[in-house]
Amino acid sequence: MKKSNKYLIISVFGLGLLWATFVFVVLKTCLGLFYYRMTHLSDEDLEWVKWAENHQMALFESNEGHHSELTVTEVWIENSRNPFYISSNARDNYEASASYYYTIRDSVRTLEGEVGVEREVDNDSLVGLFWLGALHQKGHDRLPIKIQDFDLQGTLMKNCVVMDSTIAYNISNYRSKDDTLMIDKFVISKDYGPIYYKLINGEEFFRKFQ
Repeated sequence: MKKSNKYLIISVFGLGLLWATFVFVVLKTCLGLFYYRMTHLSDEDLEWVKWAENHQMALFESNEGHHSELTVTEVWIENSRNPFYISSNARDNYEASASYYYTIRDSVRTLEGEVGVEREVDNDSLVGLFWLGALHQKGHDRLPIKIQDFDLQGTLMKNCVVMDSTIAYNISNYRSKDDTLMIDKFVISKDYGPIYYKLINGEEFFRKFQ
């Protein structure tokens, strides 16, 4: 083979490789194609949403004799192990997550809320997103889940997350004229979902178990 032909073949091969690389980068950027890194929620992680999958409602009674009703409106789980996908919303990493949305209604207000967990790629840690009414986590970011015990009218409830002014605040765009959506504190149980909330006027609502 002549040297000129050899160089021609190498040049064509190089251009072909360059073009293939360009096409791959464009497709990866536009369509995703596959994830570089993935996380997965364990059965224990999914226990945060298991209650909502099996129950659609719950009742509360306040220290002033008022009643409210919780209704689960949506349960959402994204926990795939498949690294291949095609989407216009391209992502390099897949972080498994699960959540449920709910409302709590009484004669005065309708409070919307969310319980969500996500396993992060960087350190494979489980973080949570919890909000109710106007009370949202500071920065609206998922935070490491801090488990506590909570005394619910003399019953010790384990595996709870307590949301109060130390890690959350009432966001201004939820504020109504009479502050009906403003929450002072609420508690989420891993096993039973929302079990307690306190309005800014001091009225406390406790979950009723039958």
